[in-house]
Amino acid sequence: LNGETPIHPPFSSKQTIKTQAGAPVSVQIFSKSGRSKYEIYQKIISKQLKKTIKVWSRRDKKLKTNCKIPGRHILLVSSPINVDGQASSLEKDVTNWLIPENGDIFC
Repeated sequence: LNGETPIHPPFSSKQTIKTQAGAPVSVQIFSKSGRSKYEIYQKIISKQLKKTIKVWSRRDKKLKTNCKIPGRHILLVSSPINVDGQASSLEKDVTNWLIPENGDIFC
């Protein structure tokens, strides 16, 4: 890092690992502790990916659509959703995922 220390929000971390089966695939892991007051998608992941992201997550008062920074918008996927013929809604689905608008990453 050219002598610079990376700055991360308090109580958060990022780690890169590689899969072992077949051709190795790099995987980035973003996490934060329960004590962190940061909203993980806006304050951590979108800043790291530097892309517009679409988020499927249970809604809270912190996570909102954000279009303030060009090229790094946060878009909330509408519920219910139909993926490959399978219907799902936020009320019935406990998973959290995101995908950049161009679709080159899935989290």
